Amino acid sequence: MKKIYISTILLLVFLLAVSCAGDKEDVGIYDETTRVSLYPVPVEFNADGTTANGEDSYTAVVTIASGSTTKSDIDWTAEADSAGSWVTVTKTSVTSSFRDTYSDDIYETDEHGIDVKVSENTGYRRKFTVNVKVSDGTTVPFSFTQLGALADASVSSDTKDIEYMAVGGDYDIVYDTNMGEAYGFSVTYDEGSSDWLSWKSDGSGKVTLTASQWTNSESSRTATFTITVGTATTSEATLDITVTQLAMDKYYYMYGGAGNGLDIGSSIQMDKVSSGIYTAETYFMNTADGKNDINFNVGSRIAGYPYYALAKDGVVKKISSASDELPLGPVIDVDGLRLLTVDFDNLTWSWARVTNTNCLPDDELSSYPVKNYVNRDGKTRTWMAAGLHWNGGSSIGTYKLGSGLVPGTKTGGYTETTYSVRNSAYDTEENGGSLVESMMSDGITTVASQYGRLYTLDEAVGGMPEGALCPSKVRPYCLGEPGISYLDAVGNKIPIETLSAATLNTYAQTADGDAEIETKYPEVAAQIQGICPYGWHIASMQDWKDLIYSVYSLQEAAYPVNESEATYSGMATGTSSNVAAYLRAAEWLNNEYNPGASRATSADSFGFGMFPQGWRLYASGYDYGANATSNNCRYYALIPILGKTYSSTKTTQWRFYTKSSTTADMCLNDSFDIGNAAGAIRCVKNHKD
Repeated sequence: MKKIYISTILLLVFLLAVSCAGDKEDVGIYDETTRVSLYPVPVEFNADGTTANGEDSYTAVVTIASGSTTKSDIDWTAEADSAGSWVTVTKTSVTSSFRDTYSDDIYETDEHGIDVKVSENTGYRRKFTVNVKVSDGTTVPFSFTQLGALADASVSSDTKDIEYMAVGGDYDIVYDTNMGEAYGFSVTYDEGSSDWLSWKSDGSGKVTLTASQWTNSESSRTATFTITVGTATTSEATLDITVTQLAMDKYYYMYGGAGNGLDIGSSIQMDKVSSGIYTAETYFMNTADGKNDINFNVGSRIAGYPYYALAKDGVVKKISSASDELPLGPVIDVDGLRLLTVDFDNLTWSWARVTNTNCLPDDELSSYPVKNYVNRDGKTRTWMAAGLHWNGGSSIGTYKLGSGLVPGTKTGGYTETTYSVRNSAYDTEENGGSLVESMMSDGITTVASQYGRLYTLDEAVGGMPEGALCPSKVRPYCLGEPGISYLDAVGNKIPIETLSAATLNTYAQTADGDAEIETKYPEVAAQIQGICPYGWHIASMQDWKDLIYSVYSLQEAAYPVNESEATYSGMATGTSSNVAAYLRAAEWLNNEYNPGASRATSADSFGFGMFPQGWRLYASGYDYGANATSNNCRYYALIPILGKTYSSTKTTQWRFYTKSSTTADMCLNDSFDIGNAAGAIRCVKNHKD
């Protein structure tokens, strides 16, 4: 016989419940039916036959109530239903103890109850019912569950929902279950659809779901696909997967000589904005024949009629057959990235430049000298023959884009990792400080306004005005984290990853080695616009490589350049011998700056105009800039791709630079701290090879 301790409060709650007092008592109405309750409520049995509380059996008081009173003299029996020999139900006497709320005395009373025992369950979860039958004919069932030694049925899948295009097709659903092969599949169709899904199972945890074609262009259709495993005997589990099939729609594919030079097989699928309105973002360029064809195929990348073509007057012309005259395409003022919007319902179009914040305006471009250089492939690259010196204009704010050049050595740095207050003594007058920039001989014009300013990477790439000083020494890469991709200025998708000199050095110093690198590491050729004018980009590693080849073709005896140096692997060895001698501006030789600097005779005609701009460091300030007392002025150009290190404590980029004024060499390395340095920017006109 088992004791069950029941508090007074619980007893009161129970008695109130079984008596149905409250509102009914207020009006003199009672539930006259016979009610049966068990206390404690039924529990779950473990597989070994014990209860969830660790008892050998489940023992409970049986209380019979009728009307407003509890019946102690009414007869009743209890037995298990459909449980066979593994369940035993015995009527027993139960000693209950409770504490009087007022006297704090403990009382014991014997009450009628049941004792339920189950045998060990070596199979799956099972259920049974204990029926309490009252002598007045009332029978009340109580449900019980016993866990099994074998796990309950389960089924799961990474597939939560499926979306089909209107054309239909197959979708493989991989699922996991502990029940072996699935026992069944079913579909519940939402209102308005039926019989458009079918399936085929391979019996090993994969089912192929097939949707038929949907020809309705007004609405989608939906259903729920259900995977059921197990049986009523072993236990069952289900997995519901929502299935949607989109309404039939038109799909437009853009191609053409002016549309990134794409043929129809490589055409871009346009994005639908709303009914009849589609967009595409890519590189648009003038074609050699001047026709600037931009075309749109309907439904596929297979040539056929009708198709559509942009006309220069802002309309779209439908081409129904080979006899239709093709229109002249749009006027393209500058080759570059654009977002094109086409209204195929009204046959009109418009577009807008996709350009960078605070970039050099078109009307400023004419003030920069340019030079054309031919690379190994015979292709022409157009460079600005001076460093970028755009400060963002009069409306840019307190701090400008970059800063001018400051003479002297280590002028103003910050010792802390992140400055709390910016020191005006370390900034140029233009940026609200007291440092005086290097001036031209007229005493009015700054040297930087002719030869180039210094920029942080965030300024150069993101257009964020910082006055050539990052707010912290350690900075993340402004285009995103390694592992993601971005679209460059000519529409190429560029994955972001760290790239080390050691990696480049594993490839051959040949054109074939370069091609391998550009295929595997496309960031070396990324054309990132940054604050360069629309249609131009910050010189990439590929551009600098091509420039070295142009220098190699000059071959002065006093400054020989090896052809192998005009390769990525050759550059990554650290030093490109004698290249700087061809790039320096004539002013580098002036006594005012760097007497004794190495400079080739053909540097005048080559016209690159490299000037000793120095740099600005977070930690030590302006350094190695043009000044009358230093014979060690330097040039540092930013290459806006990640170097060998990307971590929470150090992030590096690539740079192209001279070690000193007296050497004829140029260098390349992968360890220029992003947050620490501000250097020069050279812009190159976009090129599509």
